[in-house]
Amino acid sequence: MSALVQWFQHLGVRVSGSDRADSENISWLRDKGIEIVVEPSGATLPDGVHALIFSDAVPKEDPARRAAGGRGIPQYSYAEALGVLSAPYETVAISGSHGKSTTTALGTLMLEAGGFDPTAVIGTRVPALGNSNFRPGSGDIAIIEADEYRGHCLLVTPTVAVVTTTDYDHVDAFPTPESYRDVFRKFIGKTHPTGVVVLRASDPATPILAQGVAPRTLLTFDIAPPSLGNVTFRAPSPRLREGRQEFTVFREGGEYGTFTIPLPGDHLVLDALAALAAVSPWNIPVDVLQRTLAGFSGTWRRFEHVGVLDGVPVISDYAHHPTELRAVLQAVRQWYPNRRILLAFQPHQKARTKAFANEFLQVLRLPTPDVLVLSEVYDVSGREEAGDTTSTKDWIPLLRERGATVTYAPTLEVVEEQIRERVTPDDVVLLAGAGTIDRVARRLVVSA
Repeated sequence: MSALVQWFQHLGVRVSGSDRADSENISWLRDKGIEIVVEPSGATLPDGVHALIFSDAVPKEDPARRAAGGRGIPQYSYAEALGVLSAPYETVAISGSHGKSTTTALGTLMLEAGGFDPTAVIGTRVPALGNSNFRPGSGDIAIIEADEYRGHCLLVTPTVAVVTTTDYDHVDAFPTPESYRDVFRKFIGKTHPTGVVVLRASDPATPILAQGVAPRTLLTFDIAPPSLGNVTFRAPSPRLREGRQEFTVFREGGEYGTFTIPLPGDHLVLDALAALAAVSPWNIPVDVLQRTLAGFSGTWRRFEHVGVLDGVPVISDYAHHPTELRAVLQAVRQWYPNRRILLAFQPHQKARTKAFANEFLQVLRLPTPDVLVLSEVYDVSGREEAGDTTSTKDWIPLLRERGATVTYAPTLEVVEEQIRERVTPDDVVLLAGAGTIDRVARRLVVSA
């Protein structure tokens, strides 16, 4: 929503808004001159409003939505508004289970460096874009993060459609893996007939999704050996060198160029490959792409080094799916091979936590992480089922049976206490989750 607000402001539209609680994002928008009020009981609707845009967390019974209905004011969901705003552009839409934000950020910076002046909507803030999640552009290209939740991505019409992965997620909206993957099939079908579709070559759903690509152009990407078969953008063997990842990219079998990125993890290389494929229709020179990747400083809460606690690195990451948590732990181990990993993890949403409990338990057992502080589940407004008693407290005996050194923290205050009590000079501290646990990371380094 905060990126959409900035887009309207950029277009010269007067924007105001409300939320039920104050937050860092609200303070940040106020600093940009946008009027935001905090109304715990629900929003009131000011006079002179021509349209009301709401997030999925806002029910029909909200006072502002009821008032809009009574006054005949058009209402749009966030996804509907994003579809309307992006419609006049050549739209690069990034969807998929993991890596959307980083891929969108990288694609934005590549297009910017190539001189195309894109408009961009990104799911997280990007330091290279003035620490914003929106880039105002004057060109005819929009690059947007197109979330698959509840089929939001189906409300945009891409020129280039990217599906990073189809790893099952959003179990509250999609009852089966098949129903989840079907949204990506429909997303591909929304792509302009002369457009481009980008898929990960080794994703299990790619053979099925690829059947619906024609007459569009199909591009694939992957970290994969030649035995995988034809891959448009391939980086078979990323390597760590002098604090950077280096990887040689082969495009349609021929050497395309050697790239570096100052961040760890195979998932970052995959995001880079997806971005290279996404912007390839604009033929940006390879040396420009190389410089863009080499200078990439990451994004907010994606392997973000927020500071130090008594000399110990503190990292905040948005990982909230078992696959994402495994990837960030692998990245931490790669970046800090000789340090003990102290992980504080806050699962996100009870339905996801329950559905993927076994997968989470597999990821959280030894040898990684070395020490675990397990926070209670973060309840997502508008997405929790009444009466659901899912709790991470039930995981504690199971993890201990599997050899984990783990404590339960019912509140963020206890999370912080546990970290301070358990941290040693040889540690790296990782705080993971899509909820509020990032606040602990900021408090740890501010008061260090």
